[in-house]
Amino acid sequence: MKNNTVYDKIQFIHIDAERRAYIESAVVEQLSSNPRIQIVVLFGSVLGRDYVRDVDVAIQGVPPFNFEELLKIGTDLEIRLRVPVDLVQLTDLNPDFRLRILLDGKPLLIKNSELYHSLVGASVSEREDFQITLREVLKRIKPDRGGA
Repeated sequence: MKNNTVYDKIQFIHIDAERRAYIESAVVEQLSSNPRIQIVVLFGSVLGRDYVRDVDVAIQGVPPFNFEELLKIGTDLEIRLRVPVDLVQLTDLNPDFRLRILLDGKPLLIKNSELYHSLVGASVSEREDFQITLREVLKRIKPDRGGA
């Protein structure tokens, strides 16, 4: 029975060990030739699932890429891999997401290890700053529950 919902139209791609290895090597081959790309990290469902909707790739350019440049890089990668690619730039992400990618993702290319460690450190620092600020804000808006 077909429901004709958006979920019926989602295409899932089978990723076995051989295809995963091909994706990893093709991503490295495609992106390593760009001198501005300093970091490439594979993350998301492609690392642990057999069926995925897309391949998640994080990069960092020096200087950072603009939107049009990212779109072109992502499109070229999709054409090469023949699967949808979700390409993100690490410095465009919120600190929590960036940190998760850097710590849990699979680094495929690190041309500049100092930049990699700097991004990890900045992500941790930004996350801690946010949590401190959030606690202060919550203290101010929390209703007084104490008795007189």
